[in-house]
Formats: sequence, C-alpha cells, structure tokens
Amino acid sequence: MMEHFLKRKSGFTLLEVLISVILLSIGMVAMANLQVLGLRGNVDGEDRGNAAALASAQLNEFISMQYEQNPETGELNVDGRLAATTGYTTPRAVNKNGLSRPDLIADFGASDEQLFHEQFRYNLSWLIEDVGVQTLPGASKRISIRVTWQDRSVQVFGEVGTVSISQFRVAAKYM
Repeated sequence: MMEHFLKRKSGFTLLEVLISVILLSIGMVAMANLQVLGLRGNVDGEDRGNAAALASAQLNEFISMQYEQNPETGELNVDGRLAATTGYTTPRAVNKNGLSRPDLIADFGASDEQLFHEQFRYNLSWLIEDVGVQTLPGASKRISIRVTWQDRSVQVFGEVGTVSISQFRVAAKYM
C-alpha cells in the first residue's frame, strides 16, 4: 500500500506551482514598472513638444514684426516690441496654446470657472539684443526665446524643463 502512495502521479506539486507563481509575479512587477516609465516618457514628450511649439510661435511673431533700415541713412523703422531688453523678460505664465490669463479674459471673455480649469503650466520669456551698431547698414538683432515648465514626469518638486531657441534677425532694406 505504501508503494501506491510513493508512485508519481501526473500533475504538479505544490512546490512547482509556488515557483511558477513567484516567477510570474516578478515578471508582472517588471512589466508594471515599464508601463510607468512609458507613461512618464509620454508626459515628458508632450511637455517638450508644447514648449517647442510655444517658443517657435513667439519667435515667428517677432520675426514678422517690422524691422527695416534705410541703406543710405541707416535710419531704422522698428516695431516697438522689438526694442532691446536688458536680460530675459519677466516670465509670462501661458497655457499650451500660448495664451495667458489676461489674454483669455480680454480676447475670449473667459469666466473664473473656465480659468479655474485652465492650466498655465508654461513660462514664456524672451531676450532681444542689438547686434552691432544699429545706425549702420546691416543692423541686426538676436532674439532668444525661453520656455520653462514644472516637470510632471518626475516626483521630485522643483525639477524644471527648459526649451530655448535663438535666431538672428537682420533689418530688411527699404527705400
């Protein structure tokens, strides 16, 4: 009768099942960590993409402004918003569309309730520098745009993401 119990029966032992469950659990934990890393990467990519779009839009706005120079007299005809700054301007809090709180109120009549749900996560600032003598032919400006934001993809408070772009703008000649 003892031989009957000692014979191997088909199936799994409790130890084999336990080892399988442990290995499966380790694999599931690893997959969960990969999922979290993927989500953080998506958030970081979204923030960087939005910041780059904001910086590019602001730079394009400055480039489209009037900046002309008479080649004979050196006289400049310049949009006042292209005046040189003494360092980066005070950052302006904007949403992902580049609109600030006052913009939304003035241009769209946004209510307090609508503004409550809006996220002004990005800070936009710029530096405009005169390059060379502005009264000589070939006057130019260096325009630098900086966008910063509070990084949502990390748990540490104070981590800030930054996107910066710069471009030279040479005064167009006019007669």
